[in-house]
Amino acid sequence: MAPLIHRILVAIDFSPESDAALAQALVLARQQSASITLAHVVPLPADLVEDSAYDPLFRVGSLAELTTEHRSGARDLLRQITERCRAEGVACDITLLDDAPSDGLARAAEDVGADLIAIGTHGRTGIKRVMLGSVAERTVRLAPCSTLVARGSIDPDHGFRRILVATDFSRHADAALDAALAIARPEAAIEVVHCWQQPLVPAGMPISSMRRDLEKNVAEAGARLLRERDAGRARFVGVEGYPAEGIRARAEDTGADLICLGSHGRRGVRRWLLGSIAETTVRHAPCSVLVVRLPGEQGEHG
Repeated sequence: MAPLIHRILVAIDFSPESDAALAQALVLARQQSASITLAHVVPLPADLVEDSAYDPLFRVGSLAELTTEHRSGARDLLRQITERCRAEGVACDITLLDDAPSDGLARAAEDVGADLIAIGTHGRTGIKRVMLGSVAERTVRLAPCSTLVARGSIDPDHGFRRILVATDFSRHADAALDAALAIARPEAAIEVVHCWQQPLVPAGMPISSMRRDLEKNVAEAGARLLRERDAGRARFVGVEGYPAEGIRARAEDTGADLICLGSHGRRGVRRWLLGSIAETTVRHAPCSVLVVRLPGEQGEHG
């Protein structure tokens, strides 16, 4: 299979969470022969004033000096990371962004032609160590490409070992399955999951009969999907329940280290695949989440 990823934009704020994003990006970069761009958002001057109380990057007092000092210190640290990436055989460069984190990352990804943005689940935003969940979610919404929201660590030699792909049988979900197949090592386990809910039962129709029919239809649709996508190495599972909760619970039960989801861009209505389910999954998943955007579809920047 041809490489799916050629350039990865990695959000770096020098936190452990961005370290995890970089580590996972490096695994994919080596596997896909992709290059990496390290992107650091320069905080607003007002944020730097209060951050300077605890951050070793900040040692001087005026707003202009704080910004200059941060930019210089960040560039030095990024260069050190660049050397580590190149030592691992991955081409790497850097960019400093003067923008809000999610907007800046989305624009930078477009500028450098990234196929993937990798971002940690939380880190430092301004003066507080706030959950970056909202930043990660907004980045996925605005991104012109797929986004990997990294949680935890993976084996650098084996990559993602157990991948869960959520499907509603749409073309966006098909793209997520194709992405999972492209990045999964031969020894990785891939499970395709469709969450279904039983509708209201018409008067006089046995509930057990409707349940059997639904389970049969879901199983047949899953088998057909695997045949059509040439995904014989994957297994299909139908899960009864609300999709967001079903995906999260299944990932926990199986020990998944990656969830793959498709997303809608701005076409039609501004919405996620399965409503807000992808966004909810990014926020609450027990593992990394890869939100796959179809080529040519834009995020909410349009």
